[in-house]
Formats: sequence, C-alpha cells, structure tokens
Amino acid sequence: KGVSPKAQIYMLRVCDASGLCFEDDMIAAMEYAVNNLSAKIMSISIGGGNFNYHCDFDPLAAKVNWVVDSGYTVIIAAGNEGSGVSSPACASKAIAVGAVDKTGTVPWWSNRGSALDILAPGVNIFYTYSCLAVGNCDSYWYAFSSGTSMATPQISGVVALLLETKPTLTTTQIKELLYSTTN
Repeated sequence: KGVSPKAQIYMLRVCDASGLCFEDDMIAAMEYAVNNLSAKIMSISIGGGNFNYHCDFDPLAAKVNWVVDSGYTVIIAAGNEGSGVSSPACASKAIAVGAVDKTGTVPWWSNRGSALDILAPGVNIFYTYSCLAVGNCDSYWYAFSSGTSMATPQISGVVALLLETKPTLTTTQIKELLYSTTN
C-alpha cells in the first residue's frame, strides 16, 4: 500500500499468463471498476503506441476520459520508449506519468510529449517481487526496477493521500494541487 497505507486496493487483471493484453479486456476492466467498485483512483501501468499530443480519439483514451467523467482520478504510466506518450496515458483527462531519477534527470527511455503531465521517481525503485515469478514462495522477494510503471504508483499514492485529507476534491482540483507543488 506504499505511501498511503489506509488506501483500499482492488486489482483487475487484464493480461493473460503470457503477458498478452487485449484492448477489449482493458476496456471491460475499466467498465467493471466504474460499475462495481467504490474506488476514487484508477492506476494503470499498461499501454501502447506513441502520441506527441492528447489522443482522445483512441478507444482506450476515450474510455479513460469516460472513467474520469464517472468520478475517478486516473493516473497512467506514459511508457518507456523515449518518444510520445502511450495510450491510454495520452487521454486528456488522465494524469500521464513519466520517470525521473534521484538527480532529477529524465532517463532517455521515459516517454515525453505535450500529453505528459508529471514526473515521479521511476529509476531503480525497490519493490516487492512476486514469489510466483521467482518460483519460491517460502519467503518474501524484493527487486529493483525502472520504468514509468514504477513512477505511476507514487503519484497514485499522493492522490490517495490528498483524497484521505479532503475526499471532495475533484480530478481538476487534484491536478491543480499536483502541478502547482512540483518543479
């Protein structure tokens, strides 16, 4: 639960065991969350394509905008190709997150472009690692990893803390608070 230990977390799986992810499954998961869960934040670390601008015409981006209109704040990893922001992070109502290292340098692989909203620590992040991936569940496992998917949960945690403090904040107000307090 990271920086917001009081947060309740729901996880929806959209990829199969081999890591293959279909757009229809992602859209279905977003619809399921809006229609069945009592959450206020959606954190997404999946996407594809590269856009140097907002891509609201893209089906995943359009669905993210619908999720925001349904009352969620949506935080999405921008991607790791060193070019435009991936979909669905390029949705105009999402918070697209790029990575930065401990010196404040944006790594070459962090996606960029006018659809990028904010940067967060995403280089050499220490995290819990799945015992299933290691093949040994007799103990806890940890690893270091880098990517915008490591930066995104940090922003999601900050948004959770903001909502714990003031539950009536709108996504627009949250964005204003985030952007006015970063450099």
